[in-house]
Amino acid sequence: MTCLTSFSITSLLLIAQAGPPAVELGLAAEREALDLKAAGRYRASFGKAATAVEELLGAPAITQATHARAAFLLHLSSNLATKIPYHGGFVELTKRLRKLPSLATNHVLRGWVDHLTANHLLSAGRAREASEVMVRLGYVSDFQVIGPLDNERGSGFRNESAPELAPKQPLDLTTPLDGKKRRVEWRRVQLLGVPLHELNLGARLRPATQVLAYAVFSVSSEIARDACLRLASTGSLVVHVNGEETLRRDCQRRPLGFDQDICTFRLRPGKNLVCVKVCAQQGAFATRMRLTTPDGSPLPARVQVSADPAQVTAAGRRKLEGDAARAAAPRLGAISWLTRRLASLEGATKLPNRDSATAHQLGMHAFRLAYLLALRAEDDDATRRDKKWAKVAVELLPDFGAAHYLLAFTLVKRGGSAADRDENARMQAYLDAVRAWPRCAEAMRALAGLERLSRGNLAKAEEWVRRSLAVNPSFVFAKLEQLALLQARGFDSGRTQAAMEFFANPDLGTHPGIMGAALDVLSKRSDIRAMIDVQKKLLATDYRWRSLVNLARLQMRSGDAKTAMATAQLALRDFPQQRLVYETIARLATATGDLAASARTWDEWLEICPEDERAWLSLAELAARADKRDLVIAHLERAVALNPNLKDPKRRLEYLQAGATSFYEGYEIDTDAALTSDKGADADAAEKGDSHYYLFRHVLIRAYRDGTTSRYDHFLVRVLSEEGANLFDTYRPQFYRGDQTARILEAKVIRPDGTKVRAHLGRSWRVDLPPIKKGDCVEVKARVDDRSRSFFGDYFGLQHLFPSNDLVPVRRSRLDLILEPGRTYHFQKTGAVPEPKIAKLDDGAEYRLYEMTGLARSNMEERAPSPIERGPLLRVSTYATWDQFSSWWWNLIRKQTIATPEIKAKVQELIAGASSLEEKVQRIYDFVVTDIRYKAWEFGVHGYKPYSVGSIFARRHGDCKDKAILTNAMLAEIGVEAFPVLIRADNARERDDLTLPMVEHFNHCISYIPAQKGLPARFVDGTAEYHPIDTLPTMDRGASVLTVTAKSGEIMKIPWTLAQVNRDELRFRIQLQSDGDALVEMQHRPHLNFAPSIRKRYGNEPGRRRERLSDSLGKKFGKVEILDMQFSDLADHRAAVAYNVKFKVKNFAAADAGKLRVRTAFQPDQLSRLTPAERRIYDILLQTPTSRDVTVEYEAPEGWAWGSLPDGVEVNSSLGSFRMSVRRDGRKVTIHRLRELKRQRIEASHYADFKQLTESIDRAEATEVELKPKKVGK
Repeated sequence: MTCLTSFSITSLLLIAQAGPPAVELGLAAEREALDLKAAGRYRASFGKAATAVEELLGAPAITQATHARAAFLLHLSSNLATKIPYHGGFVELTKRLRKLPSLATNHVLRGWVDHLTANHLLSAGRAREASEVMVRLGYVSDFQVIGPLDNERGSGFRNESAPELAPKQPLDLTTPLDGKKRRVEWRRVQLLGVPLHELNLGARLRPATQVLAYAVFSVSSEIARDACLRLASTGSLVVHVNGEETLRRDCQRRPLGFDQDICTFRLRPGKNLVCVKVCAQQGAFATRMRLTTPDGSPLPARVQVSADPAQVTAAGRRKLEGDAARAAAPRLGAISWLTRRLASLEGATKLPNRDSATAHQLGMHAFRLAYLLALRAEDDDATRRDKKWAKVAVELLPDFGAAHYLLAFTLVKRGGSAADRDENARMQAYLDAVRAWPRCAEAMRALAGLERLSRGNLAKAEEWVRRSLAVNPSFVFAKLEQLALLQARGFDSGRTQAAMEFFANPDLGTHPGIMGAALDVLSKRSDIRAMIDVQKKLLATDYRWRSLVNLARLQMRSGDAKTAMATAQLALRDFPQQRLVYETIARLATATGDLAASARTWDEWLEICPEDERAWLSLAELAARADKRDLVIAHLERAVALNPNLKDPKRRLEYLQAGATSFYEGYEIDTDAALTSDKGADADAAEKGDSHYYLFRHVLIRAYRDGTTSRYDHFLVRVLSEEGANLFDTYRPQFYRGDQTARILEAKVIRPDGTKVRAHLGRSWRVDLPPIKKGDCVEVKARVDDRSRSFFGDYFGLQHLFPSNDLVPVRRSRLDLILEPGRTYHFQKTGAVPEPKIAKLDDGAEYRLYEMTGLARSNMEERAPSPIERGPLLRVSTYATWDQFSSWWWNLIRKQTIATPEIKAKVQELIAGASSLEEKVQRIYDFVVTDIRYKAWEFGVHGYKPYSVGSIFARRHGDCKDKAILTNAMLAEIGVEAFPVLIRADNARERDDLTLPMVEHFNHCISYIPAQKGLPARFVDGTAEYHPIDTLPTMDRGASVLTVTAKSGEIMKIPWTLAQVNRDELRFRIQLQSDGDALVEMQHRPHLNFAPSIRKRYGNEPGRRRERLSDSLGKKFGKVEILDMQFSDLADHRAAVAYNVKFKVKNFAAADAGKLRVRTAFQPDQLSRLTPAERRIYDILLQTPTSRDVTVEYEAPEGWAWGSLPDGVEVNSSLGSFRMSVRRDGRKVTIHRLRELKRQRIEASHYADFKQLTESIDRAEATEVELKPKKVGK
């Protein structure tokens, strides 16, 4: 039978589209796209498909049929862009599509546009943009996860487990469950930096086959509302919302797609529990899910999703009354519409006549439906609808080659062995495609592959390749098949020659398959430099994590360790759930001798997958290389516990344990003796609210001569209440995962009768204790060890507080220090720290014993300074002066601050056209604050991860230290000197005692620019997003800081702001109605530290300003209707922030006996909440000084009169001031309030004055003004 001519294809497509003329748009381009695709001319096909979808969605009238065709063409375009690859072209297409009005109303199709865009953005190397698109789609990124649980042959899918029964049976996140191989615990998983928001459970759980896991989160809504959960998964799913099953999908195995399953439900006011059971048999084990309204649009911003333990627990324990209302049905897309159009064929014994218009129409519907189902992969192999509808398309359109080719594609099984595949049926479908369309090069290439792989008929395969290339001599997949045939025949030299010829061909050489073949050739030649060049080209074309890993390894082989690490870190940034990425970074670090960095990397991976026994074995090897015997034992114990069949590691562990000793042996406190001598709780314990008290707290630290330390913690506590039991339900010692290892040595509950119940020590660094009751004692022993010397080299620092941080009584508090020789130690005491007992040990170490007894509870007051200010506190440091510390640190980071050519070029780009040095400085600051993404890491000895400015600039993210160093380096390029500044960021600042030089004083890093060249001296914070250069965040204000220069370290003071400058200014004009409603015009002018929060809240998503502003106003006024709003340019951080809004308020004025009352302050400060007590023991810590300036102009309704007005108020003191004036002008009354808080710290001696000030302000702001109708005739 002859193939369809262009005319006949057009006719078929036109006949298939019975309907309004708008539906016929794009048919010619669609026809050409399919014809070009069959010929393997993918780039040209993409252009036609893109034209068709733009024509369709650009039409003024859009029908469901149009949307169905548009969905088909959109997926066709995406598939072609992947084959070419042409990711940037697809992104540009969808950028144009999103501007079309038709997508504004079809949220389901727009969701598909965004999802496909995100995938292509990631493949184009634009991971950050991809993540931003996924956030816009409403993806959940915060879960409580538990698993793996048993799902042998689907048993777990069929049976309910505890999480599914919540909240009818309260959810307890602290209770482990019986897992597949061992007890498993809940843990919080936040998908930070995962571009496509995939919860990869296969990467996180061991084992990952025949298992299931629960992913749970809370959804908070202030009102009842309908919501929709749209999920993708690689296996079966069950969804419960507030204990009610809303979705059950039995699917053995499928690729992870988009919106593969959908369920709607009714959110109740308050916290709602969503519990998703995700199952796996074999293969991938992953899910992702997003929350929308039923029509697919985003949920309001005030609907909050969280996996915070408190939020989830509250949702999992709430009492539900009545049944939830039935939710609206979700809006479905093209697949549902096409399925409905084909409903007449379901179960039909006879199909319409092939020559009829109906057959043509239904055939095209079946073809497009099968294509969408094939690419979306919603079904597993047993229930695949794509195959079903492709067969229907073939039956109805026997001369449509694309349908036969699609059928062959659907016959490929996604799982199972080769023996399970029906290759004969596939071959026949391809043959039918060639019969129908003799120029179907795609089918010919596929036939060649089948002949080569399934039948071993290389001659026939070569014939099909020849025919395919006769249709399209540049068909890249036929060229790749040619290379495969040469390899199959053993013609290695011929394959090598052909591969390099193809690679040199500009029409072929940019394809990933051809570049891969070239890499094989270059690998055999050991041409590393050329391989690096090809890998870079490959990444520029198709950005994949494995290509990044391969490039990093090649760069390491070339001797460029620095660049290799930067490449590997790039892979970690964009693909943070891939184990091989972590392994590569660890190996690179080990190869350069940085064992600590290697261990940090494995620790980061173990945060993701804590039961990876191979990672624990790798840590054991690193510990062995560092000669850390105790660490080797700890890591081997963990690995063997996870897999008892590890024979060699098990033998090694037994050998090491036989000769092991511990640094704390001989120094332990006798628990039994402490229990015997305990006289019980204080007499007033119940009255004072003691939840527990310590029988003893013991800390022993050994500082080794190699610069590392080990710490032993041992405490015994008696529980006095349920609150105390909850506090000690779980325990985790404080340690830095990157540079330290922690291990729970012993944990048990001791009953009043002396019975001891030991905890199961599952994780080495965390323990879940047995159930604790009032009167029980809890005993825990733990140790923390440095893996190697910290970044600060030979430094040792300690800040030890003898009372407990939880302020309860401590019967005995003991600190043992074993200080090995080789370093000089300096000591500082705060409060009544006793003199130590000092002894010299046999190995030359100095032993110091500090002990205190009978420490009473600390009085607890709101906003009081922490016990660190008053002690008893001991500080120890090996630094004698700040100059000593600063010069050492400066020399260490000096080389890291050298600008690369890329940075120099960027600086020149930034300052181009700048008219002054001040403008240049501001532009550099703006770039660092906005374009370098802030990524918080731990500060201090074990959290300092220094990177060169080149790496920071290339990665486009960094922590506070990275941003400060990059700022200084870029400023140096314009001749401006700047220095790093170490600071303790604190919104409620305590007194900074920097007497003894210690790294532990600081948790943040900023920059200092001295006065120079007409520039003022200033501190700048590179993490201060939304802040202009002249506005420091409140957490930096008032701090004593260390400015580090090449020669010295200078202690400086950042001044507090002045209250009159740090001002929030509001103006209201309120027209009252006689029914109590009001029309309000509001002007908001936030100054200095009040402005950044407005930029953040309303500047990021201008489209959601009305919604967010309505939320904010609703908290003050109740339900509002916004009539108009104008904002200043919030994207310009240098511009003053201002916005005006006009809105209506219901029941603004309180009605009472025919009168109306209005408040002088709608949202009073209620400052007296700061001074509830009659007297104060400790000072009060406030935030930076502020002022609030509010003017309210009321206009009475026509025919109404004002009653008596409150008197003006004026209060002034050194602590603060308040002034309120009230004046009448006809129907208008104007109230002006100005409040200043002038100090950040209120001394206890001034408490009475401050209390008087706050109460005076509250009394004034509580006054009201009355209105009443005028009497007739007056």
